Amino acid sequence: MDIKKKYNLEFIRTKHPTFSNSFSCRNNIPEFPGSYVLSSLLTGLSDLESKAFVEEIEAAQDGRYYEEDYLLDWDSFTPIKIRPPNAEINGFVINLSELKQLLEEWNRFVKS
Repeated sequence: MDIKKKYNLEFIRTKHPTFSNSFSCRNNIPEFPGSYVLSSLLTGLSDLESKAFVEEIEAAQDGRYYEEDYLLDWDSFTPIKIRPPNAEINGFVINLSELKQLLEEWNRFVKS
């Protein structure tokens, strides 16, 4: 099962005639645990930042050095706390493997 389906997320591509496409993520059931937090996270990520975040998760999973309080470029006030085997984003806890899979799904969508 896609992780986006598990969290009731929908990936959206908006085509613009005069400039490049834009991408967003919508939470279809706002009350569903974590869906708002995850949709906000994905919508704000740049392509490079998303890839770097996956690398940070892989480092944590492999026991290599990683940033325990990971800061995103667009939101430097809300760290993502990486505490293997989980991550905490704005109070929502998600398994690192699921977060990594969700980021990879997002990356594939943005590239398609």
